[in-house]
Amino acid sequence: MSFNDDEEPPPTKPGPARPGGITGLPTRQVQLSKYHNPNAPMAPNDQQVLLELKGISSAASRAPLDLVAVIDVSGSMEGDKLENAKKALCFIIRKLTDRDRLCIVQFDHEVTRLCPLRCATEAVRADLEALVCGLKARGATNIKAGLETSLRVVNERKLTAGRAANIMLMSDGQHNEGDWDPNTNFDPLNMPVHTFGFGRDHDSIMLGAIAKKSLGGVYNFVDDSDKLTNLSETFSQILAGLVTIIAQDLELTVTPVQGEATIKKVDAGTYQLNTSSDGSSSVTVKFGTLYSTEERSVIVELALSDRTAFDPYRADVAVVQYRFTAQGQQVTSNPERITIDRSWRKPDPDDAPPQLLNEVTRRQHADSIREAMEMADVEKLEDARSKLAEALKALDRIVDPMVDMLRKELLKLLELFTTKETYKKQGRPYAISSLASHGRQRSAARGDAEDVWQHADTIRAAMKMADGGKLHDARNKLAEALKALDRIVNPMADMLRKELLKLLELFKTKETYQKQGRPYAISSLASHDRQRFAARGDPEDVRLFATRRMDTYLEQAKQLDEKPEEKLPSADDDVQEEPEVSQDVPDSPTIGERRTLSVALRVLTAVLSLLAFSIMASARTSGPYRYDVGVNVIVCFYSVAQVLVEIRRLVSPMLRSTSYYWVTLFLDQVLAYLLMSASSAAASRNRLWVSRFGTDPFSSRINTAVWFSFVGFPALSANALISMVNLFSKI
Repeated sequence: MSFNDDEEPPPTKPGPARPGGITGLPTRQVQLSKYHNPNAPMAPNDQQVLLELKGISSAASRAPLDLVAVIDVSGSMEGDKLENAKKALCFIIRKLTDRDRLCIVQFDHEVTRLCPLRCATEAVRADLEALVCGLKARGATNIKAGLETSLRVVNERKLTAGRAANIMLMSDGQHNEGDWDPNTNFDPLNMPVHTFGFGRDHDSIMLGAIAKKSLGGVYNFVDDSDKLTNLSETFSQILAGLVTIIAQDLELTVTPVQGEATIKKVDAGTYQLNTSSDGSSSVTVKFGTLYSTEERSVIVELALSDRTAFDPYRADVAVVQYRFTAQGQQVTSNPERITIDRSWRKPDPDDAPPQLLNEVTRRQHADSIREAMEMADVEKLEDARSKLAEALKALDRIVDPMVDMLRKELLKLLELFTTKETYKKQGRPYAISSLASHGRQRSAARGDAEDVWQHADTIRAAMKMADGGKLHDARNKLAEALKALDRIVNPMADMLRKELLKLLELFKTKETYQKQGRPYAISSLASHDRQRFAARGDPEDVRLFATRRMDTYLEQAKQLDEKPEEKLPSADDDVQEEPEVSQDVPDSPTIGERRTLSVALRVLTAVLSLLAFSIMASARTSGPYRYDVGVNVIVCFYSVAQVLVEIRRLVSPMLRSTSYYWVTLFLDQVLAYLLMSASSAAASRNRLWVSRFGTDPFSSRINTAVWFSFVGFPALSANALISMVNLFSKI
C-alpha cells in the first residue's frame, strides 16, 4: 500500500498579526555568538572556543508541521494509560493549525495507519478526535512495525517543500514481536523521532536508541505513578517545539586558518560530525531543526601554532559559517572570524568567559551521569552514587555571567573608593558611568568597558556617602553588596543540582534503578547531548533547555485536563501572545549586501570591458587604440577572477589576510585610473579622427566602445570603495 495520499494544505494565509513595535526590517532567523579567551601566548597552546547558535526569529515565520503520532495500543495500555494517551493526542490535535498536517498510526502486534496526513482544519480536527476516542487496547507490542510505517508515511509524501516532518512514538512496554535492535536495524533517514517511554515497564534502552539515532530526536521518560497528566504535559512540551521550528537542516562549519591553528576536537554532543575531504580540515556539525529561542552550542578545541619567531599580532585562527533552510529557502551566513591576540603576555585564567566555563561544566556534568549509568548497569550502584556526588560538588564552579560582571564592578569600585583623591579622579567617573549604564539598561564605557546591569541603588548610595567624605561607609556598602551576590541562584546550576539529587535517590537499589533510575538517566543524557528539553519522569521537575512556548503549553495542558471542553488557542494564536524575540545588533549589518553588491559590480565591469575590447577588436584597431584595448582586457580578466573569488567565499568559508585586502584595494584603484585614462585617450583620438575624416562606421564603433569603458569606470571605482571598507573592517 502506498502512502502518497497526503492532503494538500489550503492556500497560504497572511501570517498572524504581531504585537506593536515591530519594525519593517528583515529578521535574521539564527544568530551566532562566539566566546573564547581573547589572548593567547606566542608559544604553541590549546584554546577552547564556545560557538552558540540561537533561534532569534519569531515563531510567526515557522515551518508548517507534518506530524506522525505513533501510539502503542497493546494490551498493557488498557485502562488509565490509554485514556491518558487519548487526552495527550487530543491536546496535539487542538493546538495544530490549518497549515499543519497530522497522521495517526496505532500498533499492537499489528500496525494500522488510521488516517493519512490530514490538514488540521476545524472540521478535520473533529474527525481526528473521533479516531482517537475509538482507540482500543489489545494484543502484543510491535514497535518496529509502528516505526517503519511512520517512516513510510513521511518518506512517501507528495508535498514536502518547506514542511517540517517529525515523528512522535509512544510505548509503555517491551518490543515482543521478533528480534529487533534499532542500533543495527534502523535507519531514520535524517528524520527526527521523539520517543516517549510511558510507565515503569517500557524498554528505555530501545526507545533511547531510536531517538539517539534520529536527527535531533529526544527520548522522554513519562512516569505514570505520580500524576495522570504527565503524558499530556510531556506531549505538550515536544509539540511546543515542533510548532516553533524556524530553521531546518541547520549546520555549522568550522575551518581552521592554515598555519595559525588546527582543530583538535569538536564537542557537539551526539550530533553528527563531518570532516571535509578538500584539504581545508573543516568540520561540519549537522543539527537538523532549531526552535524559536532555542540554542545549540559547540565547543571547539584549537591547537594554536608556534609564533615565538614573530612579533605580537592579532591572529585569525578559524572561520565559522552556518547554513539552514527557512520557509523552503536555503540561507547561508557570511563567514565570521575567530580572532585571538597573540602576545608575550602570560595567560590570565580570569580572561576565560563564564559562558565557556559554564558550558564545559555542564558537559562534564553529563559525562558524570553517563559514567554513573555505566557503573549502575553492571550493578556497581555505590560507585555510581559516588560519581554523582562528585558531580554535585563540581556545580560550585558554575558562574553566572551577570553575577560575574557585577562582582568585577564592585571590586573595581572598592579599589577606586580607597582615598579621596582616587575617588575624585577615577571612582566618581566610574560610578557615574555605571549608573548611566544601569539607568539606560545598556552598556556604557566605564574605563574597563564591563557591562553591568543591576545594583544601581547600592552604587548610588555609596557614591553619596563618598561625596560626603564618608569613604569608609561607602566601602562597607559596596562590600555588603559583594556578599549579597553569593545569594543569587544560577538557574542552570539549580536545575543540574535537582537532576543529580533525583538521580542519587533513584540509584539506591537495583529495582529502583531499572524501573526509574535508568530511564531518568537516559532522558537526562538525551537532553544534554541534544541541548533540547526532554522530560525526566515529570516534565515540571527539571526544565533545562525549555523555551517560552513550552512553559505556555505546560500550563495549557494542565487546564485541558481540568476543563476538557474548554477551547484551546491555536499555535497561531499563541504567537500573538508572545513578546518579540530579542536580538542583538549585528556587528556588521550590511556585510552580506556589500558582498552581493561587489559581485554585481564586478560582473558589470567584466561585461563592459569585454564589450569594449570586443568592439575595438572587431573594428581591427591598431596603434593609437591598443592602450585602451589592453587596459580593457586586463580589467575584464581581473574582474572575472574577483567574481570567482567572491562566489567561492559565498559557497564555502574562507579567510583572507590583511595583505590580500591591501592588494585588492591597490589593484582596484590602479585599474580604475588606467581605465579612465585609456578611455579618455581613446575618446580624444576618435574625436581627432572624426574632425579630419568625418563620421564613419569605424568611428561609431570606437565611440560605442569608449562609452562602455567610461561606464565601467564608476563600477570599478565603486568596487574600490567596497575594497576600502573591507580593508578597514579587517584591520
